Amino acid sequence: MTNQARTAVRLPGPDIQASIARFTIGFVEKLEDETIVSRGSGTLVRIGKLAGVLTCSHVIEQIMKATKIGFLCFSVRPEQTQATMIETSLLEPPLSIGSRPWTSDGPDLGFVRLPDRFMPTLEALASVLDLRKQADERDRAGPKGTFQGEVLCGVIAEFAFASTVEEHTSKMIFPGFIVPGQVCALPEIDGYDRLAFHPPNVFDDGTQPHSYAGTSGGSLWRVWVEQSEDGGTRLAERRLLGVPYYETELSPDKSRSIVSHGPQSIYERLLPAIRKRWPL
Repeated sequence: MTNQARTAVRLPGPDIQASIARFTIGFVEKLEDETIVSRGSGTLVRIGKLAGVLTCSHVIEQIMKATKIGFLCFSVRPEQTQATMIETSLLEPPLSIGSRPWTSDGPDLGFVRLPDRFMPTLEALASVLDLRKQADERDRAGPKGTFQGEVLCGVIAEFAFASTVEEHTSKMIFPGFIVPGQVCALPEIDGYDRLAFHPPNVFDDGTQPHSYAGTSGGSLWRVWVEQSEDGGTRLAERRLLGVPYYETELSPDKSRSIVSHGPQSIYERLLPAIRKRWPL
């Protein structure tokens, strides 16, 4: 398995993709017929000495049905090894908030703790976000002299390339996905805040996904970009804003929104539950 970074639209600043994508992973499973399928996305996080994947509950439901699950990491260098596998029997029972039926109301949020011995391999391929630092900075104003935006990051299953066989090895490419859009608040339900992310109807390369399946469990980021001395732009700061878990139906104008849990759900509901489950 491998993957390929994909920028859906032109982003302000060449370093945004590398900074954000390095925290993102895609979950994949190899079926008995050698087909490789997407099982969602996640964000690699650390809470003190505790490391794992921030994702959503319905993604956890899918990955825990598998015997082995693959982690796709979106490295900056395409020639770098970008995938690793783990047997799900080695995982502790994940923390899941929410249950079927999966709707836009939620909650649909969770955390998968990863074995300590697995982290060196993963950290060689990806970056791990300090979730406690993110919690401390969630309400701080953005840097002065910058402009603010939001971007969604994850895997879109339908953008995957067909499997190929090279030297008796089956290979399938799952592109990474980063796209800016507009965010608005939705009504809070049972103490879980919700955000609606509105991606562009058509990307700069002329494509439009029929579905954002695979993006669930990924990440919604708030970014601040500033002008650089050479006239370009650079990323000044980025903060985790939400976890996407549901896509709405297409509207008559062919648009849709991606519903995410926001900072309150992550830092006031999920984070205390993680600390209670695994005392630090």
